[in-house]
Amino acid sequence: MRVALVLDRLVAARGGLESWAAGFADWLLRRGCEVHGLAFEFDDALPPGLVRHRLPRPADRVARAAALAAALERVPPALVHDFGVGWRFDLLHVHAGSRRTVLRQSLRALPPRRRLRAWLDHVRARRRDDIETRQYAPGRGRIVAVSPMVKSHLVRDYAIDPARIDVVWNGVDAERFSPAYRERHRAEARERLEVGAATTFVFLGHNYHLKGLAPALRATARLARETPAVRLCVVGNGPEEAFAALARRLDVARQVRFVRDVADPRPYLAAADVLLHPTFYDSCSLAVLEAWAMGVPAITSRWNGVHELWPAEHGGWVLEDPGDVDEVARAMRRALDPARRASAADAGRAVIQARSLEANFTRIEELYRQVLRTRGDGRG
Repeated sequence: MRVALVLDRLVAARGGLESWAAGFADWLLRRGCEVHGLAFEFDDALPPGLVRHRLPRPADRVARAAALAAALERVPPALVHDFGVGWRFDLLHVHAGSRRTVLRQSLRALPPRRRLRAWLDHVRARRRDDIETRQYAPGRGRIVAVSPMVKSHLVRDYAIDPARIDVVWNGVDAERFSPAYRERHRAEARERLEVGAATTFVFLGHNYHLKGLAPALRATARLARETPAVRLCVVGNGPEEAFAALARRLDVARQVRFVRDVADPRPYLAAADVLLHPTFYDSCSLAVLEAWAMGVPAITSRWNGVHELWPAEHGGWVLEDPGDVDEVARAMRRALDPARRASAADAGRAVIQARSLEANFTRIEELYRQVLRTRGDGRG
């Protein structure tokens, strides 16, 4: 089978989608497939058998999509697996979710004074809607959503026929993200963070506004007034100074630590008592799945697709409104109970048993074969 993976960047070190695509490319190569990567940027941490097609990067997103469509004409006939950057595909894999819903939730996450400017920036960049109009046009190809939530948003926002959309949950490498790793590295990781015996909440993400860092800081401040033995570790590359200033205004600078340029989140998950992820939007958060795999309970929101996997009998871990600081603080307060954390950790591990990375890759390969049978032209 010949496959073309189409991304904006194929840089495994960025994590998330890029890391997943690099791992999937390696898995396909080990299964004897010929794998081509089309992108505007590559890194060295990619499987050596991948055939790279690096394109010059146009500034405009529509021009980038057109450049990728032209480049595919020069690639030997292949099954085209696009991750949302172009409009020529057999399989469109919507890792980020519905762009229109993301925009609405992104505006909600911003301080009021910044919302108008963000909306005007969006209006000026409306040409990106041209791509989605072409991507979601009837008959374009199969679509993969990473959670039922994302599927429902795509159907609502773009009037897509639900029959075109397959749900394939993200998977986790449960050997790499494991309770055994956490047990081995926990003491060292906590010592390095200087958290002592304090209950430690870890926030993982780069888009600090969208992932809910502001309400997380405000809720931490409320909790710290009740018990000083609370810490928040923020791991990501967002606008640190603005949020560090907020922590100072809230008088929790001593309880909050910012860590940047992290290639491997596992030591921070090992140090965590709870992953704090009060996101305004996440299609299917890998951070939460990885935390569950390591035996770390997670506070997240109903705007995160993974909430649909969480067992209803374990209440109090899924927020209705990530912007409600009272609700975030209540969830954090309940998570101070070690017995409650242990019960939620077991529940998370049970969820992950059926969400392995191998099962995820295998399901995508099954969709490839369905596409090829439907296409019936012998290519790929």
